[in-house]
Amino acid sequence: MRGREFIMKDAYSFHVDRADCDREYENMFATYRRIFDRCGLRYRPVEADTGAIGAVGRT
Repeated sequence: MRGREFIMKDAYSFHVDRADCDREYENMFATYRRIFDRCGLRYRPVEADTGAIGAVGRT
């Protein structure tokens, strides 16, 4: 159980195979980059552990 409030942005998708999952991950990643670029935001993608409740797939 989580005992603190925090801001979270989730995304869920379903795929027929790993290749389809990888394509959708890249699509979402590119979409966020375009949004950040259009907003003039500085950002740096980093790898992170998804933790105990993270999904299988990309980290």
